[in-house]
Amino acid sequence: MPVCTGGHQTSVTPGTPARSSTFQAVAARMIDEHTAFSEKLPGSYSENGVCSSIMRAATAWNVLDRAGVPGVTDVWCPPVQTGINVLIRMKQSYRGQAKQAANALWGSSAAHVRYKHVTVVDDDIDIHDYAAVDWAIAHRVNAGENDIVIMPATFGAGLDPSTRRRDRNPELFGTGKWNRVLIDATINLDYDPDPEVGGARFPPTVWPGKDDIDRAYARWAELGLGKPKG
Repeated sequence: MPVCTGGHQTSVTPGTPARSSTFQAVAARMIDEHTAFSEKLPGSYSENGVCSSIMRAATAWNVLDRAGVPGVTDVWCPPVQTGINVLIRMKQSYRGQAKQAANALWGSSAAHVRYKHVTVVDDDIDIHDYAAVDWAIAHRVNAGENDIVIMPATFGAGLDPSTRRRDRNPELFGTGKWNRVLIDATINLDYDPDPEVGGARFPPTVWPGKDDIDRAYARWAELGLGKPKG
């Protein structure tokens, strides 16, 4: 009889010696598929999510190091998606360095079911602070300057529901199919130095003065804003 094995149909004849092991495999696959998505919902942190995020970040850093990508100062995979997305923090020394990092990851066997989306930021951005990463994407990404790069039709996870069912059938193709994305949220070193900002390629970031910050924090409780995070 037909049964569903993680999105793919196969046939099992009741009463055959393989019945028990086959159904156990089917059940395990269905549980794995359910767990793979339910445990990664925003706000849910499983043991697998936390452990996998650490392991996948370390593996990615190792791949970058072995590939000779310089300047990497941090790598992070948020637990909620267990390494499907990876954040890289680097100190740039030449243009195209972010693309080198993404290509190094995507060309490794470690990327088979991980590193679908790679975001690279400069060394002044804390990749563990989503607001900081979001700020870098907002102000340092220009899609018209090749800061968004799509690597189409690569190998990928067979359980990704964003991929068409046919294209994630390992029985047909041996693996799933991913269209990977690089978000290069670094300062573009291909820009010319600008004499109006002291020869820098991008305007400098601006922070409030310490006196202004202290005066604001002094009124924090009075204004009902709770305890300051800074």
